[in-house]
Amino acid sequence: MNSSEDPNSEKTEEDREHGDHEKCDAQKPPDIFQSVKSGFLLRVQELVEEEGPAVLADFDDKGHTPVHWAALGGHTNILRFMVQCKVSLDLQSRNDLGPRPIHWACVNGNIAICDILLQAGISIDTVDNKGCSPLIIACQYGQTMLAGYLMGKGARLQLTDREGDNALHWAAFKARYCDLTRLLIYSGFNPRRDNFGQTPLHLACINGDLNTVRMLCEQDGVEVDLEDQPQITADAGQGT
Repeated sequence: MNSSEDPNSEKTEEDREHGDHEKCDAQKPPDIFQSVKSGFLLRVQELVEEEGPAVLADFDDKGHTPVHWAALGGHTNILRFMVQCKVSLDLQSRNDLGPRPIHWACVNGNIAICDILLQAGISIDTVDNKGCSPLIIACQYGQTMLAGYLMGKGARLQLTDREGDNALHWAAFKARYCDLTRLLIYSGFNPRRDNFGQTPLHLACINGDLNTVRMLCEQDGVEVDLEDQPQITADAGQGT
């Protein structure tokens, strides 16, 4: 299982490069991307006044829009300004994974950002190119509060990514997020198989978190001897 990209590492790399450029061009004002990343609302407003709202839909050299960076950084004031400018808030990044701004908001657990995007009409179940919904990404990154918020807003619990894994599969695979697994179980999840024949119990065993394994084993209807496609049982995943 491969989780969605962590854009925080990309941000660090780009900011480091930008810092090197600043030494050579200290007088150049920040562009729209650096302004949004830094949370400079006044500078963003200046750029929109100078270049028009279309600047908010530009793509940087990595294929991301200013809306992506506002969502990742949790800059609610900038995002609200973008809503007022009627810019598209759901553009996909121009890369293989194709995340949308709401997906980046979920990486860092930005509930306020997600709330703004949902109120603006973004679908709560919109997916990236891997089929990951906001709820799945929240589970990939252990964002318990955000996962609860999304479920309360009606996120589809059984939606799966392209490998057939739903939010419970990911919560179990991460394992150290025991509270998140409990939250998902109590929300009525069905321990279905993914495309590899694995249930959340298989994935919890692979990761080796005893508390998560015990919790899943205590659920009604759980089959502890169920084999996945390579004929590996949940017990064998623990090496027992």
